[in-house]
Amino acid sequence: MPKDYYHILGVEKNATPEQIKKAYRKQAKSLHPDINQSDTAGADFQKLIRAYTILKQPEKRALYDAGILEKAEQQVYPDWQDIFGENNRRRWVRHEPTYAEYYYQTDYEANRRASTLFCLATLILSITFFADLFFHEHLGTVRIESLIYDLSPSQSALDRDKVIIQTDALDFKVRLTDNTLTTGDDIEIRKSLFYQFLSFRRPGASNYTYASTVHFLIYIVATIVLVSAALGASSLLTAERKFNAAIIATFFSLVMIAMTLLS
Repeated sequence: MPKDYYHILGVEKNATPEQIKKAYRKQAKSLHPDINQSDTAGADFQKLIRAYTILKQPEKRALYDAGILEKAEQQVYPDWQDIFGENNRRRWVRHEPTYAEYYYQTDYEANRRASTLFCLATLILSITFFADLFFHEHLGTVRIESLIYDLSPSQSALDRDKVIIQTDALDFKVRLTDNTLTTGDDIEIRKSLFYQFLSFRRPGASNYTYASTVHFLIYIVATIVLVSAALGASSLLTAERKFNAAIIATFFSLVMIAMTLLS
């Protein structure tokens, strides 16, 4: 016969989700086998978990209230004696999820709105990076006054091609893979609108070269943020997946910002 989940939690049938959660946490504090050493604590705790698992989900709660929830959903964990016998009670306890895993469960539904807002914020952030590819402020044409190569022994082999370009307007460091630039050459300089990424080219050339060597990597990370944030902000994902998407988008947004500051 199915258990009365409302009775197990000690709430009325019209209890709110917050009342159900509060009742679960109150009983979980005293029933968890790591705390309660009575013979029935483990079985009672498993029943409490099952009751809370069903009643915290609106869809399953509605099926339970209507009496049409599948029997498999209403099964509780067997008593200690049904598994290993009373003498092996502590062996079963060691295989239980910890108290923290149940007491500190993430309520994904309650965090749905916050997850969506985080995804929207990181989505806008990633879009500004991609907008930087198209919107620039042109600083004009400048003349190279000198090229300073750092050939000191302390420099790694990968950094030997980094050059400080000194012009009559500003100085900046760039990685040169060829010797096409020399002192006295004119170059056109521009900077991106949002994050001030410098790029340059010879007058009349078709493509600009970015001064920052991590510029390409930033946009790989920005793509990860854009995709995860867009999915999280949409209605395609469940509350749990929205939460995970928000974590991914936020983490890589911080990576993206750190790379920008270091570039």
